[in-house]
Amino acid sequence: MLNERGDTMAKKGISVGILGILLLTMGTQVALGANNALMEKTGTIFHEYSKSEKKDSEIFACGKNGAIVRVSDIKQGIEFYMASGISETEAKEKSVNFYLKREAMYQKAIQEGYDVTEQEISDYLEYLKEFLNSAENQEDFQEVMSQFDSEEEYWQYEFEVYKKDLPIINYTEALQKEFITNYNNTYSNSSVGNVMDEWNNYLEEFKSNLVAEENFEILQEIE
Repeated sequence: MLNERGDTMAKKGISVGILGILLLTMGTQVALGANNALMEKTGTIFHEYSKSEKKDSEIFACGKNGAIVRVSDIKQGIEFYMASGISETEAKEKSVNFYLKREAMYQKAIQEGYDVTEQEISDYLEYLKEFLNSAENQEDFQEVMSQFDSEEEYWQYEFEVYKKDLPIINYTEALQKEFITNYNNTYSNSSVGNVMDEWNNYLEEFKSNLVAEENFEILQEIE
């Protein structure tokens, strides 16, 4: 049975995932501790797309429940995934898949009451700063941040990112807690590893179902 210790491990797993989001916002599974060149490229991409001239109002896709994916997001994702060494075709597929799921999850989180205040975002970023300062791969984080003009500019960029990511994180944590409780009631002798594997599979299926429910309309192709 997943006990209090197991629940703590689960939360730690979420924290690691959050660190991945912070360093690699597109949610890719590129291993943390990657080479400096990749981290430098990642920071450069984030910095370029944080500038107002890189952001646009062109919409790539709209969902029936209000989810909107912008062209600039997809392009940023493509650049990032290609920097990890995959083809442009695969990078486009991964970027589209990530952003459709992200926007569908965000809409669902807001519908379920997980919207956040600016103060909550600021408080969470303070937590992340402390977390990263003691992380084993803090050099990766520093390499990403160094591509911005200042540390302040970097954290302002993350503030904008977490306007959507924090509601998703909070909603995901609530879903995970409910899933683990139900799983423990059904499989009392399961190990932590088994529970987390089942949770990850459930979460991916949950996101895919949300995308299907949004029934996204693709408004234009990415050139």
